Amino acid sequence: MRESHIIVVAPYNAQVNALQEALSATIRVGTVDKFQGQEAPVCLVSMTASSAEEMPMGMEFLFSLNRINVAVSRAKGLAVVFRSPRLREAKCETVEQMQLVNTLCALPVMGSVSAEAAREYAAALRLVDARDKLRELLGIVQAIINDETDS
Repeated sequence: MRESHIIVVAPYNAQVNALQEALSATIRVGTVDKFQGQEAPVCLVSMTASSAEEMPMGMEFLFSLNRINVAVSRAKGLAVVFRSPRLREAKCETVEQMQLVNTLCALPVMGSVSAEAAREYAAALRLVDARDKLRELLGIVQAIINDETDS
């Protein structure tokens, strides 16, 4: 697998800019809108916000079922969504907001990343700086792909 086989999707332009600075230029980074109609073997999705209170455009934007679907469906083989567990604790005022949060809660069930791989990534995040975090993430993604091809 090459870095060019990976795309990274983030909801906000500021996060896209930060990721572009931290990552190799061969990894494509952009918003959902940039990648609409494009695919890659691996798609990494950053939910960006740590909590519902930190969502600059509101829950309806970040948790939009359409936006999440477009983001994860860019992957031909593996989609990994990175989010803070606190995002699932959003205070909902309407049934529609409950449905949006429920979509986010269902992602681990829909995904193909093992809990062990997620724990390894979380541990890596605590130990290294931004560039090293992403290098570690690429190693985890490669290990997951190798496990799937070995099966």
